[in-house]
Amino acid sequence: MSVRSALLVGTLALAATASCVGAAGGSSARDGSADDEPIAANPDPPLRRLTEPELTASLQFLLGVGLEWPVEADLRVSVSTRVGATAAVVSERGVSDYSVAIGLAADRVAADPHRLRSVLRCDSLDDWGVCSSHAIIDFGALAWRRPVDPSEVSRYEELASQIATDTSDPVLRARTLLYALLISPNFLYRDEGSAEAEGDPLAPVAAPTGQYSGAAMASRLSFFIWNAPPDEPLLAAAAAGTLDTADGVAATASSMLQDPRAADGLDAFVDELFQVQGIASISREPLNLIEESAAFYIAEHQGLSGFLEQVRASEVEELHRIFRYVALDTDADLMDVFSTRVTFVNDTLMRFYDGEVDILAALPPRAAPPEEPERERGCLAPIEFICAGRDPCERFAERYCEFQPEQDCSDRIWEDLCEHQDACLDFFAETCPGGGHCAWQPEFGCVDPADGLIPETVAYDSYVPYGIQGWAMAERDVSESPRVGVLGTLGFLSLHGGSDSSPTRRGRFVLESLLCRTVGHPPEAALGAQLPMNGESRRHQHELMVSPPDCVGCHAEIDPIGFALDVYGPAGMRREKDRFGYPFDLSGSLDGHDFDGPAGLADLIATHPDSRACMARELFRFATGTDDDLYDAALDDALAAQFDQADGRYRRFVTGLVSSPEFRFRRDDVAHTDVHE
Repeated sequence: MSVRSALLVGTLALAATASCVGAAGGSSARDGSADDEPIAANPDPPLRRLTEPELTASLQFLLGVGLEWPVEADLRVSVSTRVGATAAVVSERGVSDYSVAIGLAADRVAADPHRLRSVLRCDSLDDWGVCSSHAIIDFGALAWRRPVDPSEVSRYEELASQIATDTSDPVLRARTLLYALLISPNFLYRDEGSAEAEGDPLAPVAAPTGQYSGAAMASRLSFFIWNAPPDEPLLAAAAAGTLDTADGVAATASSMLQDPRAADGLDAFVDELFQVQGIASISREPLNLIEESAAFYIAEHQGLSGFLEQVRASEVEELHRIFRYVALDTDADLMDVFSTRVTFVNDTLMRFYDGEVDILAALPPRAAPPEEPERERGCLAPIEFICAGRDPCERFAERYCEFQPEQDCSDRIWEDLCEHQDACLDFFAETCPGGGHCAWQPEFGCVDPADGLIPETVAYDSYVPYGIQGWAMAERDVSESPRVGVLGTLGFLSLHGGSDSSPTRRGRFVLESLLCRTVGHPPEAALGAQLPMNGESRRHQHELMVSPPDCVGCHAEIDPIGFALDVYGPAGMRREKDRFGYPFDLSGSLDGHDFDGPAGLADLIATHPDSRACMARELFRFATGTDDDLYDAALDDALAAQFDQADGRYRRFVTGLVSSPEFRFRRDDVAHTDVHE
């Protein structure tokens, strides 16, 4: 690429993105031009920066590649990245990070000219005039989530012409244009202009009615329900005016909620609600988490590679599966996630649940490892797992080539295999004729799907101790277990317990995130306070520590909730006595309702009016990016009433929510009196 072309594209990209800095969710450039002047932000900003999960999903949707370079961290407002996205700005370092991330994604696509041609909607990369036109108009509309207007087409066609002057390499030309389209604020920000500004969504509008444009509604629906950008059918529905009416939005949302992608949207909501981004920073040091050291010790000496990552991923997946089971699979009241006696576990999680008779009773007897392994190496991973994403495929490729040096392991072969799921599946279908489920080394043949071996293990761990295939999540009825619903999962308990299973941390999360109550910050003098050590049980010592008048008021409400879960340690594993040898006191009271232990607390949260109203509020905030200080009592009451009218059923509530004025109109134009038209 010539210096001139590089400078042109680099200036276009960096200036466009930098123009968003300081705009509090707005942007001064629609098409990447550095000449446009900033506009005053409306009270409800029409632009929202893509969060990292949204950016990742968008790249995967458009290009089939993930995010390979860390971008600027999402801004969290009220612990929500969706709310923070409306006020996020991009620093100078952030501009550079976006440039690198988009560049790497473009490089990945350009490595396969056939794929590059398909992405850009080009019949031939050699016919640059026709190809660039399709890329700008067709791919641009999909990437920017709205039609590309004529002035933008002209500007990018001028850029395409300049690129052609600088290089005759068809792949390099296409890669450069792809990069320019994706580095634009039109891709990196969600355009949520009103219908009155359809021709120019970012232009100020005098006395708008505030209804979102069809394209804006398509994005609002897809990022809420699917956690992904709108696809071509949804954009076509927007262009046809289907999303201009409440009935049209309701019908579209109802169809989207039946799509398998609805599980991704629900997962994203769960991630926000439970703040699962913190799971990567959980301390796993055995000195801090004595109870789980045995599980890690065993795993380490059994040769389980990446066991910690498997634990974290499995803990999050358990939370996801419970919500999916209640909301999508059984179409039950969403609040049942707190009281359900059904959970989902895999072999990784069972290493932590091991020893809890109540859960193990629901599982097959633990198998003993074979005395002599029949094969030198076991199953690396289920085919579906290998082919589901590039990273597992590449990890498999590295191991395959390591142990099969005589095979053709060129980068090109594995690049093609790992880029295309169909090619990946075809490869294993040929390697394992007859539908073998796991990929063995060729000289050992293929294993029957029923054997179900643990992924990424060495020979002496190539068996299933709990009858559950490694990465698969199996449904289990735990009716006799004290572990109830999501509050009994390892993920929730370890995320919000800290290194000492803090009752205050767990209780505070329940009050703030599940009951939507404001909890005051501790006085500065209380920070770093230690247990007095002159009490008896841990709970008694804690109550003495928080007994000063400026502490006891808040802690009297917070701590009983956390102590109801104290039977579970920092890693979420059940224990019989506290660290001082005393039995646990799990009793407490909330708003005059007594409870005892995890089951009692879970059942109370599942039926408490405040938790139901809070769930409705959190879904609305996730859907709209609305900050807490913009709520009022009328809106809260209306959302709670709608949630109850939907019997708490996720699909019904979401359908009503997205077809309401609160979702379809900009909030400064909606009277918060009723969520129905």
